[in-house]
Amino acid sequence: TSMEVIGTVKKILTKVDYQSDGIKVELIDGASGRITEFLPIKPLSELEEELIKEFEKNRYCDEDVNLEFKGTFRFSLDALKYAKQKKISYDVEHSVSKTIAAFGNTVGGTLYIGVDNDTRDIVGLNFDYEFCKKQNDDGFMFELKNSICHLINKEFFYLSNELIRIIPYDGKEICVIKMKPSWFALIINVVDK
Repeated sequence: TSMEVIGTVKKILTKVDYQSDGIKVELIDGASGRITEFLPIKPLSELEEELIKEFEKNRYCDEDVNLEFKGTFRFSLDALKYAKQKKISYDVEHSVSKTIAAFGNTVGGTLYIGVDNDTRDIVGLNFDYEFCKKQNDDGFMFELKNSICHLINKEFFYLSNELIRIIPYDGKEICVIKMKPSWFALIINVVDK
C-alpha cells in the first residue's frame, strides 16, 4: 500500500535525474519514498527563520510559566482519538486564552499551537482550518484573534501581544504567539458554552 506524504527533502537517494515513477528521496522526518509532485516553497523571511530556530530550541523543553504547547486552537484531539468525532471544544479554545492571559499577567511567554503537548509531535493547524469559515491560515488568524479578543479585553491584549505568526515546519504549519508582560491585568471573560 502507498501513502501520500508531504515533507521537506533531506537527501536524494536515486542516482539518476529522472525515473518514470519518481525519484526516491529521504525526508527530514526520516520517511522515504518516490516524489510524485514538487510543491512550490515560499522563501522564509528572517523573522520566520528566527522563529523556527527558537521553536527547535524550545520544542523539547518542559512547559513552565513562559512556555506552553497546545495541539490545537479549538479542535478536540481527545474527541477524535477516543470517540472518532471531529468537533470544536470550548474548553480547548478557552485554555488558549487562559494561557495568553497568564503570560501577560506574569513575565510574558511563548505559546505554540499545532504541537502536541505531551509528545511534541507536529499536529499542524489543518484540524483547526476545517472549523474556520475561511479554511486557511487567514481564516485561522481571524478566528483566533476574534476568540482571544472575545475572551480577553482586546485593547489590553494588543498592548501586551508581541507577535502572532504562522510558520511552516515539517510540511505543516504551527502558530507562534509571543506575549510580553502586560501593564494591565488580562482578565478572562466567562462565556456560556
